[in-house]
Amino acid sequence: LTGLLQRVLTRAPEVESPYFNTKTLKMTKELPSQLENQDSVLSLLRHTESELSLMMLDAMRPQEDPLQRQRLLVEEERLKYLNQEELLIQQLQ
Repeated sequence: LTGLLQRVLTRAPEVESPYFNTKTLKMTKELPSQLENQDSVLSLLRHTESELSLMMLDAMRPQEDPLQRQRLLVEEERLKYLNQEELLIQQLQ
């Protein structure tokens, strides 16, 4: 599509017109920067989409399985008490 657009813009008009030639030249010069801007915007949109997806996953994770979250908290607490018990046994010996 870009090549076709460049060919159309750079092709000589059937009717010579200073306005048309000036506009064509201006558009031909602006085209690469416009395409570069379009690529930049597309890149930013993709990056934003991936960030939003991660944020959505993080937001939904606690809602997925509250029982699993509770199990993890209980397991962490159990390990904490086991560690404290082990430290007390070592101190008593």
